[in-house]
Amino acid sequence: MHLLNLSSTGVTVVSDLLDLHLARLNSVAEVTAEGSFGLVLNAASLEYCVVPENIDRFCELLKKCESVLCCRATPLQKASLVRLTKENLKAKVLAIGDGANDVSMIQGADVGVGLSGQEGMQAVMASDFALARFRFLSRLLLVHGHWCYHRLALVILYFFYKNAMFVLCIFWYQIFNGFSSQVPIDPIYLMVYNFLFTSLPSLLFGYLEQDGSSDVLLSNPVLYDHGIRGKKYRWYSFWLNMLDALWQSAAVYFVAHFTFIDAECDMWTFGILLCTQLLFVNSLHLAFLVQLWTIPMVVSIVGSIALFFFFALLYNLLVTPEWAVKDTPSLIAERAVIDVRFWLVVLLSSILALLPRFIFSVTRNSLFPSRLIMAKMEEKSRARLKSSTSQRP
Repeated sequence: MHLLNLSSTGVTVVSDLLDLHLARLNSVAEVTAEGSFGLVLNAASLEYCVVPENIDRFCELLKKCESVLCCRATPLQKASLVRLTKENLKAKVLAIGDGANDVSMIQGADVGVGLSGQEGMQAVMASDFALARFRFLSRLLLVHGHWCYHRLALVILYFFYKNAMFVLCIFWYQIFNGFSSQVPIDPIYLMVYNFLFTSLPSLLFGYLEQDGSSDVLLSNPVLYDHGIRGKKYRWYSFWLNMLDALWQSAAVYFVAHFTFIDAECDMWTFGILLCTQLLFVNSLHLAFLVQLWTIPMVVSIVGSIALFFFFALLYNLLVTPEWAVKDTPSLIAERAVIDVRFWLVVLLSSILALLPRFIFSVTRNSLFPSRLIMAKMEEKSRARLKSSTSQRP
């Protein structure tokens, strides 16, 4: 990172420095987009940067810098700089401090990091994250910050997709029953589907998922811009997931519909078939997203499917007409699972539903690999080369 020093006094001198630094940044931007700059300020220069004739150029300079270092600034000046950045640039601000004079800055930022040391514990008590040494900061940002953003973006999109797909399957059913609002899935499954059958895998995914090892992320700091630039969750990410949910719900419903269109199939049997298809497609969709397979992740996905069949078989075995339940679903699951068409529909709908996402992912990663994929490939190449070298006599 290149540092831009703005430590000077006087409105005119600071104004000239602002013009000089902006011209330098613009000239670098014309040559390459990889330039990284940091701004160094002191209390005197900061006072002249926020005067009316300089504030617009100062905000433009802040926008083009990756970080700002305030030297010998008062707590009020640091807090005002954070507020200026949030209000004028509409940016998310991370503030890092180690003393009592940094408390107002840390509290005003979107995320505050406090460091314990000779300056006391005031910054730590006011912060969102506390560190013992400055050297831990790189791992907090480059590794855990990257993982946290990656997990949040994918989990949010997955939850939207999963629930939209469930509702859309019921929508397709309405087309063929006169929009009577009748739901083919047993109300028990409607209540426990998200809680029992699909919650644990998605929660573990949001807790354990890693799209790159810590060594790769630390050796390639440029990958941190995935979170800064919002590359995992764009404005169109939601709509692409809704389009995927629409296709997958159509594949799930219409494969089942046209398989049993001229067959004797009651509503509850059709409903448990839809529920089974949804569970398999949702679980396989999540498996496509997982990049770090762990034992808890495998057990949660397999266990959720096993729990569904155990619950369905036990519930339909216990419920009887004596329960005074209308249209009692007695032995529905037991009869459904012994029909070969049941398993063929689950298999075919899973393949059709996930095929577009599979083709898209393979094509994108093969023809247009991201910087993270390239970094992981280079890391594996170095590891193989090191292993082959060590095995030579």
